[in-house]
Amino acid sequence: MNTKKYTRLWMSLLLIGCFFFVAQAQTFTAQANAKQVVIGNDFDITFTLKNAQGTNFKAPNFKGFRRLSGPSQSTSMSIVNGRRSQEVAYSYRLQPEKTGKLTIASASINIGSRVMKTKPVTIEVVKGKKGA
Repeated sequence: MNTKKYTRLWMSLLLIGCFFFVAQAQTFTAQANAKQVVIGNDFDITFTLKNAQGTNFKAPNFKGFRRLSGPSQSTSMSIVNGRRSQEVAYSYRLQPEKTGKLTIASASINIGSRVMKTKPVTIEVVKGKKGA
């Protein structure tokens, strides 16, 4: 094989690799570890960006909740069967300040020139049982 064929082969492999990386869906989600919380207890909420480089993360104001800790940031990257994925997560521990259905507003992050937002998360806060 001559040099031109090797160059074309490597260029083709590089383009295919770039296509697979770019073709993976970029997502920004919010997830709480509980849908229902007893007043006085706490829970975690995590905002996760997948397959993108984000800047300027903005958390919601957490109206109706007391922020006990956060943000804690974690990052991970994996390559499985030649497919690369990456993830960055921002976690908070919250405690509700009142009972009822409380909504955690959207978080946002910049991906290049566009802004991605999470969907709001609703938490049902209930009174605990007496004597329990």
